[in-house]
Amino acid sequence: MTDREIIRHIDDGANFYIRLFGDAVHMENTDGEFYSCVRPKAGEHGISFIYNVRIEQLAPKQKKAVIDEMKSMHMPIWLSLLASEETVSIFRGEENAPGESASADACEDGETYLAILPEQKRECPLNSRSVMQVHSAGEFAVWAQIANDILAGGMRKSRIRRFF
Repeated sequence: MTDREIIRHIDDGANFYIRLFGDAVHMENTDGEFYSCVRPKAGEHGISFIYNVRIEQLAPKQKKAVIDEMKSMHMPIWLSLLASEETVSIFRGEENAPGESASADACEDGETYLAILPEQKRECPLNSRSVMQVHSAGEFAVWAQIANDILAGGMRKSRIRRFF
């Protein structure tokens, strides 16, 4: 299995588990043209999340419009781990020309737990990020466990999200 296939399975798993929240009796799940949402029904309490974002095929202006729409909902957003550089730049609000890489300053946004492929690694100042390379599924499982249970304070207290 290739690295990209593994990361695609992680994305698919995240979308599956977020979708499961919508199956609860007090929750609702909606699927729009470019993304899905799960949120509590009126008067109920529960998680709200935007997931299954499908905007890679859109032109940059349309991507920005959809991203702005999602952000205006004030919900956590699960953006694919395989999102293109262009999509990530638009999501971050960077004004890069098409094909231009994100600046090193974009790496200075706080704590992020993120799986990336080697070719997707951005050049970040050494003091702004600690990058750990794993060589097996077992090492990745250990990293995910540490990120979920220790670094993020456990899934009950906080959620690991891909925010930039």
